[in-house]
Amino acid sequence: MPELRHVLIVGNGINELDSSGEEMLSLLVARLREAGCKVSISGLND
Repeated sequence: MPELRHVLIVGNGINELDSSGEEMLSLLVARLREAGCKVSISGLND
């Protein structure tokens, strides 16, 4: 998707994030940023 510029990750359904999930999310954000996309995350639970 060459015209993709921004990705919004809606985290309302994420109740817990273990270390492997945190690592995968970090890798995903890094890959998106390398591709020139901005990334936002909303709705995370405390």
